Amino acid sequence: MKLIISVLLCSLMLSPCIASSSYADKATETGAKLVDEYTKASSKGKQRFITELQILTHKNPENSNVRKMYANVLLADKQYQSGLQQIEIINKKYGTPSFLLTACMVKERLNMPFNGCYKDIIRIMDKNNVKDVNYLTALFFASDPRFDEERRKQLRADEISGEQAAYYNLSREDFLLNLYPSP
Repeated sequence: MKLIISVLLCSLMLSPCIASSSYADKATETGAKLVDEYTKASSKGKQRFITELQILTHKNPENSNVRKMYANVLLADKQYQSGLQQIEIINKKYGTPSFLLTACMVKERLNMPFNGCYKDIIRIMDKNNVKDVNYLTALFFASDPRFDEERRKQLRADEISGEQAAYYNLSREDFLLNLYPSP
């Protein structure tokens, strides 16, 4: 189940999830190295890398790659409120479905108002004719009647695996708790 969560996290929101030897710029390369070190650090050592990512983000406020990495590390570290603040900065400028979806889920996890949040994502994705895992997840959380058919379509088209499709059998609460566990 943890593997599914990791794969789903990567496909939903973590950017970049895959290490690369070629980076857009030096700050992105530095951020990627900090994220890598964060993942290898002991629980006590993780805060150092979060602080370094925070400083890097402040020095490079327009670098969306660095800000995304910082937001994702905050979420991974269960600092949901701080992570949401970074996601909202990203969404004001870019508003990509994956980060809009992340914002909705984190708001729900924090018991903040999220009315219409998932439906807004569905509307955007319908308008752009995008039917990916983010769309499927938004349908799931919106309790949209198109969810089951869309899951079958994505499964038949190999856009999601059987293992991923089964993940949507979790309750809404369990889904959120698996992605965003209690601090």
